[in-house]
Amino acid sequence: MPADLIDGYDPDDFVTFTRHADYDILDIHFGEMESPDEWTEYDLGSLIPIRDELMEGDLRALYIVWLAGQGMMESYGEEDEEYDDDEEDDDEEESNEPGLSRLLVRELRELSRDTTRATPTTGERVTYATLLTESKTIRALLERERREQEEAAHLRHLQNIRDHQDDYWQQVDAAALLGTGGGYDEAVKLLVELREAADQFKETEQFQTRVRAWVRPHLRRPALVKRLQERKFTLPEA
Repeated sequence: MPADLIDGYDPDDFVTFTRHADYDILDIHFGEMESPDEWTEYDLGSLIPIRDELMEGDLRALYIVWLAGQGMMESYGEEDEEYDDDEEDDDEEESNEPGLSRLLVRELRELSRDTTRATPTTGERVTYATLLTESKTIRALLERERREQEEAAHLRHLQNIRDHQDDYWQQVDAAALLGTGGGYDEAVKLLVELREAADQFKETEQFQTRVRAWVRPHLRRPALVKRLQERKFTLPEA
């Protein structure tokens, strides 16, 4: 392998490359792991193609290792800000996640299965800061899309309430006539949904008129009246 194999990746202490007379050693190391309770067989055969790719000049595997190292360093920095010096020893033990090595091996294994490339890539290297910025942008876009989908689903729900409001009012009557705390809770919950639908479609005045007419026979139910007052319903005088 070339002597400058890991030059330019700034791998800190995660990766070392040592040349010997008859062989070279590339050591990828992300922290001490606790010994397993029983012996585990490790299959290194899947990593051999990665060695061949590195020897041919394909450095994508090192790029993945570098990204993993950057993520580790970032998580260490966040922990340092969150915990004081007395807790640092415990934090370091919790940060050496056993699953990290398995995840890295899986990423490298998937990389070795890429048989579509004709020649090793020689494109421009992308900095970690650029990748991090792009990742945050993508997360923000996904979060906005999620909110938009939730808002659209909520609007469809309100439309359904408006289209079937007579059915909802019948459910309100049935729940209130139970004369139980659970029935009152259900009645008020349905009324809140009816009110929100009315507000959405500019029908608040019609809703208020119907509420006042509906509630008059129930004004002698103090438990129900209390629940309605807590949800800011305007009630007529008894």
